[in-house]
This record gives sequence, structure tokens and C-alpha cells, in this order.
Amino acid sequence: MNTPRPRRSRALYLFLLALTVVLGLGSRIYRGSIPVVLDRYAGDTLWATAVVLLLAVLFPAARTTMLAAAAAAISLGVEFSQLFHPPWLDGLRRVPGVALFIGYDFVWIDLACYATGVLFGAFVDAIAFRGIPPLRR
Repeated sequence: MNTPRPRRSRALYLFLLALTVVLGLGSRIYRGSIPVVLDRYAGDTLWATAVVLLLAVLFPAARTTMLAAAAAAISLGVEFSQLFHPPWLDGLRRVPGVALFIGYDFVWIDLACYATGVLFGAFVDAIAFRGIPPLRR
């Protein structure tokens, strides 16, 4: 018998996505007013977390590992695209808000931020989707 895969609550994941976006934008808006580690790395980390959550909204029956793998591939693609600066792409980067999605310049540390963000997103997904497992004695 073929049992259908459980599906995520899109409403919950849209809320988690919105919360992640607000926190990420807050890390950019309040630069200089927050601890240095958050100032430098929270935005990129939360960007990758948001990708995981967005994919969970779009594919509510997907496995967490598939969401994480796809988010990692998207994050790597976006970061490595920043090595290229054709005039049309740089023009697109100057459009207000677009650079938040595709970035400006390649930075190696962003890869670590994305990896952390994807892992955090997978962790959030595991808790939101399956719940916190009971503690065992």
C-alpha cells in the first residue's frame, strides 16, 4: 500500500519564513547596533535559512534532506554567480532590493554562513515538521 507523505503546514512555514526575513533585514538595518558576529554573518546565514523555508512552502511533502540539498545548491549558485559581473547582471544588482537576493561580490566566508543557515533551516524544519522528540531516560 502506498501511503502518502505527510505535508507541512504552509501557514506555519510562511510565518517562519516571514520571521526569518524580518530578522535578516533587521540584521542589516541595525548594523553597528548589534554584536559584531551578528552584524557580519546573520544576514547571509538567515538568507540560506529562508531558502530552506521557502522550499518547504513550495514543496510541503519533500524530505528535509532534499530541501536542505536544494537550498545549498541555490545558495552556492547565488554566491558563485557573484564572481561574474556582466553589465546586465550588475545593472540588475543595482535595482532596489534585487541585491538582497543575488548579492554583489563573492566572499568566501559567505559559504560558511550559507552552510550554517541551511543546517539551521533543516533543524527548524525538523522541529516544526516532526515536533521535538520526547526526552529518553
